[in-house]
Amino acid sequence: MTGMNVKAQNNAALLAGATAKEEVAPKIEYQDASIDVVIKDLADQAGINVTLDSKITDALYDQAGKPLKKVSIKWRDLTARQALVAVLDNYGYVAIVDPANPKVVRITVKDPNAQEPLVLKVVKVRHANVTNLATLVKATLSTRSQVQADVRSGSLIIAATESDFANVSNVLAKVDNAAPQILIEAKFMETAKNPKSIKGIDWSGTLEGQNLTFGNGLTTGSTITKAPGDAVTVAGAPLPSGAAGASTTITPKHSTATTLETLVGSGIGGLSLDTTRGFHPSTAFLNADGVKAVISFLNTDSDTDFIANPRAVTMDNQEAELSVIRNVPIFEEEQAPAMQGALPPSTVKPNYSLDVKGTILNEIGIKLVVKPRVVGTSDVLLDLKPEISSVEGTARVTLGGRVSESPIFRRQKLTTQATVPSGNTLVLGGLMSDETTKGYTKVPVLGDMPGVGLLFRKDSKTRSKRTLLIFVTPSLVTDGDFQPTTSTFLKTKPDDKPDIDWPAWDTGKPASKYHPLF
Repeated sequence: MTGMNVKAQNNAALLAGATAKEEVAPKIEYQDASIDVVIKDLADQAGINVTLDSKITDALYDQAGKPLKKVSIKWRDLTARQALVAVLDNYGYVAIVDPANPKVVRITVKDPNAQEPLVLKVVKVRHANVTNLATLVKATLSTRSQVQADVRSGSLIIAATESDFANVSNVLAKVDNAAPQILIEAKFMETAKNPKSIKGIDWSGTLEGQNLTFGNGLTTGSTITKAPGDAVTVAGAPLPSGAAGASTTITPKHSTATTLETLVGSGIGGLSLDTTRGFHPSTAFLNADGVKAVISFLNTDSDTDFIANPRAVTMDNQEAELSVIRNVPIFEEEQAPAMQGALPPSTVKPNYSLDVKGTILNEIGIKLVVKPRVVGTSDVLLDLKPEISSVEGTARVTLGGRVSESPIFRRQKLTTQATVPSGNTLVLGGLMSDETTKGYTKVPVLGDMPGVGLLFRKDSKTRSKRTLLIFVTPSLVTDGDFQPTTSTFLKTKPDDKPDIDWPAWDTGKPASKYHPLF
């Protein structure tokens, strides 16, 4: 902290000019001494040249020459300069330093209506943010005092009265201190079990959707369009002699051809009942789909264990984010505007940060946002926002005749606050899901028969169970937790690898006496 006085001074200016060489007097004692004698004696001991204003000397003695103001003090462990300032303040005197002649201090009577002078001081900020601290200090100053923040040097430039600066010093002593640091250790444990069992014979393909037709035949067809179409030759008009004229070949813009075939006898399986022999005229037949059955006899099981253990150190009341993520691209199609009546080809671009209401949707993995704050002596208040996300599948939607696909994201979030003693572990649970599904398919009557009924029914069972546990351990960091290291980087020159002449076999340059052939 350094001080620089402006022209209007008060008695504190004398203290600002103190040096480290001034000795502390074990005893300063005066008994019924005239005040001018005390002032001159203390100034002499402090090495200060003083002159008394006539306003003081004219009112110090009566007509008999006896002092009107007597000083009786008995002080310990003060410098002469400090004692002089105390005497001047007590008797309403002020010391004024003339900038033109700073070696002589004039002592005069303090004007009771005079405003307290401003003192310009530069305060070095040690730990706090200098901009935030300037806003905080400004609220404690009077209207005449001012403060500015110098971000480059991390200092406060304060022009304030001594009383205001005393308040500022008290604020800085309590606010400008080292903030505690907190180690956040997190552990994510997720387990998933997915057993599945399918047994039996499914007759749905046969008994659920049979197509029966009765008529002139179940036909299927396909139409093929060619552009340009097939060439067509047109005969020319006959000549007067009766001979045929020259033919002309024409290629139309497009041509179509339709092919129809009846399902019966075309190699497609199915139950066919020929009715052409029982009807007259022979114009009808009956056709049905074939017999289909799906046999299942399978058990599947999958277990998943997911463990992550991120760590971070953050300052008190500062938010920290611990994340292990990856971004899944979502492809978006962009259509440029039409040019000269034609649409240019569309452009497909990947989007790696699809923002939906402040959340990056396609950012998956584990993330823990924590804001710790020290409360009490060793407790930590945690503001926790853990999240686990993953891709669970793909959604398909048909819009305008086009099939569009998009990934399905699964997100597990938890927002809570808790107070934990330093070094202890907070266990967060509750993100648990257990879903069991059972399905049955059977042929009526046949599926209920003992023994044989197994051939006409299918049973399926599926279970999906997920459990997520989150362990968070905050620990206050002390100076003893750090380990000093010795670095010689600034004192060490980098290794300079010498240039090597490569032979002509290994270089593209022509051989010379500086580049031998071998």
